[in-house]
Amino acid sequence: MKRKSIKLGRLLGVLFILALIVLYVIIYVVPKMQGMLEETTVLKYGTLPVTDHTEALIIRDETLFLSDNEGTLDYKISEGEKVRKGTKIVELDPGRVVKRETDADGNTIEPVSEFEKVIKQANEKAKTNSNNTSEVSGVVSYHVDGYEKALTPAKIENLDGKKIEKIDSEVQSVKRATTLKGEPIYKIAKNALWYMVIWKDRNEDIQNYEDNVRVKVNVSDEAQIEAKVSDIYEKDDGYLIVIVTDMYYKDYSKYRKIDISVVFAEYQGLIVDNNSIMTDNDKCEVYVKQKDESYVPVPINIIATSGEYSVLSVKQYYDEDGNEVKTVNYYEEILTNPGEYKKKNG
Repeated sequence: MKRKSIKLGRLLGVLFILALIVLYVIIYVVPKMQGMLEETTVLKYGTLPVTDHTEALIIRDETLFLSDNEGTLDYKISEGEKVRKGTKIVELDPGRVVKRETDADGNTIEPVSEFEKVIKQANEKAKTNSNNTSEVSGVVSYHVDGYEKALTPAKIENLDGKKIEKIDSEVQSVKRATTLKGEPIYKIAKNALWYMVIWKDRNEDIQNYEDNVRVKVNVSDEAQIEAKVSDIYEKDDGYLIVIVTDMYYKDYSKYRKIDISVVFAEYQGLIVDNNSIMTDNDKCEVYVKQKDESYVPVPINIIATSGEYSVLSVKQYYDEDGNEVKTVNYYEEILTNPGEYKKKNG
């Protein structure tokens, strides 16, 4: 009888220990395992630029020059170089550079220019200069498309989405060793204002574009240009937005259409992916990780949003009634899938 009591006591002791282990697992281990299954990110301080990534049509006050003779070319000026009026651009040594063939009737067959498309597009609006010296102070370029006089600052207002879409973005390099008579050999853009023209359809957001607002324009990975929105023309099917600048950019004459990023402002704060933000009763919040591996919603104040990200106030902000609200802080860990977490945990 005594042995049975001892065995029973031992069994109860073992069961009690097992119960404690199970309870420990439920209280401490399970939440941690659940927390490990959740995807999180750490809030870090940074700068969020509010930008618009778009395509721009480049327009300058420029003139295309054709050769007045067939001959050999000797270029004196580099692409994108600024020159003063009267500067020698290219030396043309006249002479036959292409051998002519004759047809069955003995007529001379003139060679077809490789720049026929540009010449046709220029539509007799290009010029010749026997001295090949710059007629104005400006920027020299050897990239042409024949639109030099069709697309001028004075004609911007007449553009619309359909007209811009029809404009060929191809720009042809004309720097070479020889030329036929009447072929393009260089162009000069006046050393003054130049324009980036943007088209937006009716359903696109243009709220950041305002008359005379100052912007920065990223035209490449290396160049950022100071500019301003000079005009916004409302058309039947959209908006024609004109950005103007007087800043020198050596490669701008190489393009007719170019991908740009218009930077309206830059905000500093905690940077967060918009997928991490939940909206509850018109209030925004994120789910912050706690010491016990659980997550709780914390109200946030969105300073600005651009693309996939937003920038948040740090530590505290003031609501519409002027009350101080505690919010997220540096290096706090938040859920990247708060919707799924809320659905599972209520």
